[in-house]
Amino acid sequence: MTLTRQLWIAIIAIVLLNGSVSFWLLFTTTHRTFEEQLYLKNIDDANVLALLLTQSEKSQTNMELLIAAKFNAGNYASIRLIDMDGNMISGFSYTEEELDTVPQWFAGIVHFAIPAGVSQVSEGWGQYGTLYVENQTTYALELFWLKFRRFILSLTLVTVLVGMIGSMLLRSILKPLGKIVQQANSFSQRRFVTLDRPWTEDFARVVDAMNSLAERFKTIVLENNARLELGRFKSQHDPVTTLPNISAFFTLLESQLRYRDKDGQNTLIVHSVACEHYDIQSVLAGSFNEFFKEFSARVIAFYEQHQTLYTDFRAARINETDIAIILTDSTPLEHLQQKIAEFASFSIAIVELKQTATLATAGVYIKGNEASHELMFRVDDMLEQAQQMTGQFTFCFEPLPGDKLQLKPSDWPNFFAQIEHAFSLHTVPVLTTDETVRHFQSFFNVKINDVLRSCSYFTRSARESSAIPSIDLKLVNLVIAHLESHPDQKVSLLLYQETIQDSDAINKIEAIIKQFPAASKRLALELRESTARLCHDEYKHFCTLMKHYQVGLGLKRVGESFSQVANVHEFGLDYIKVDSAYVYDVKNNQVNQIYLRGLSDLAHSLGMKVYADGVLTESDKEVLFSLGFDGVIRMQQ
Repeated sequence: MTLTRQLWIAIIAIVLLNGSVSFWLLFTTTHRTFEEQLYLKNIDDANVLALLLTQSEKSQTNMELLIAAKFNAGNYASIRLIDMDGNMISGFSYTEEELDTVPQWFAGIVHFAIPAGVSQVSEGWGQYGTLYVENQTTYALELFWLKFRRFILSLTLVTVLVGMIGSMLLRSILKPLGKIVQQANSFSQRRFVTLDRPWTEDFARVVDAMNSLAERFKTIVLENNARLELGRFKSQHDPVTTLPNISAFFTLLESQLRYRDKDGQNTLIVHSVACEHYDIQSVLAGSFNEFFKEFSARVIAFYEQHQTLYTDFRAARINETDIAIILTDSTPLEHLQQKIAEFASFSIAIVELKQTATLATAGVYIKGNEASHELMFRVDDMLEQAQQMTGQFTFCFEPLPGDKLQLKPSDWPNFFAQIEHAFSLHTVPVLTTDETVRHFQSFFNVKINDVLRSCSYFTRSARESSAIPSIDLKLVNLVIAHLESHPDQKVSLLLYQETIQDSDAINKIEAIIKQFPAASKRLALELRESTARLCHDEYKHFCTLMKHYQVGLGLKRVGESFSQVANVHEFGLDYIKVDSAYVYDVKNNQVNQIYLRGLSDLAHSLGMKVYADGVLTESDKEVLFSLGFDGVIRMQQ
């Protein structure tokens, strides 16, 4: 039972007790007062009439006329004149009828026992007779009933008023308690939030204890996260640059070739640092590691400062002097060349030689049907040509393939108008160990010039035209329409980073969810791990808003920087989907198995389900379930 209900019960009980006592006092005093007043009136009326009869002629007719006149002029129950022998000289009486205005149960409680007024009638010096006068009690009964109703009404009003004021005060006092309950519930969901200290001292002590518990849990999670990252770092990262090593790079590359969208404009770029006429490693000797660490930091800084040039990027150190970059939905390489040449931080001085290091860059477009060694042969040939060129910055890039979409921003509106109604939604199931469907993961194809393309075919052009949010809105509408027609399904949709950074797009998504509340509860919206890391505040706001409407939340392509997502436990995520790069050939990768087991335990401690994206074989699926994964998404062949 809630405290508010208990307060109402207490108020009602107190008011009823007080009302009962007050009613008893009011009843007894009013009843006694009415009886006294009516008795005095009986006496007064009897004295007045007796005096009149004494002064009048004592004939039978005269007595009856005088008594009848008095009886008819007032509200009397009876008037009787009795002679000295006890015989009635004259008398009138009125039988009181039941009142419609007073309930019988009340009339039975209020019973007036009022003696008649008695007075002597004289004749000369002798006594003529005795006069008895009784007034009616109906008026007193009606007045008593009116007072009783007013008392009950006032008692009810006081009860309601006190209850309402008490409820408002109690609600104000207990407001911190509601937040404490929400905080406790968040603990069960592995979300360790803290609260501001309330002004009520009793609640303040509880909040202090709960906040201390939240901080302790949060510390444990962060420590586990740090240990998890450290183990992965040692096995898969270069100790000098902290970038993935060549073994991790080839896993990423195989994943890109096997699982990424083949229609996308994806590129492989290699940056190689050197110095003219000298072997840079021999010249720098012991300081080479520090030099290359600075070089790698500047390469990463370039790509992080130019996020509009791609959707995702992965970097790795593939040998002593080379850094490889994988870009998805990449800008054309000739455009990238211009941006690299303009980036002043790539000019690194070699103090020992009093000259600036040279940077050779090669790049190729990734083909969906080639092997990783074929791709590396192509980029190595390009890099060798770039290294043979002279100058501080040298480039050798593959020309843009003819099958890639090339649009100017001004051409986008016409292009989108042509394809707006050509989208088709497809789904793949997220399966548990017993083949139960957790939900369906959506993807979309668009028919362009009679060729079925994935959305990544035009993602690059849409980004350059600032049209990514409008595409996501289109896809949200399509998924909602699918959910409306398939009430037994739950469907997830991946959104782009640009969408949650666009307040207008967020408002439109919210409007769609409000319009279709039932379907929206079976919708799950996903964003990339990189989005949660780079756009923390926008992502947290988005998660809070979607949770309000009971929309599911997921984090996709998890693995590369999950430990770098600040306060991930506060987002209220329902699940994460581990990147296919960590899932690929997991049965033969002991390092990834250890990492994925730790990642699964960490996610479960935060109340999240863990799914593996792009599982290829049955043996990989069995290994993943043995590591604690809750579901898998099989690769679409």
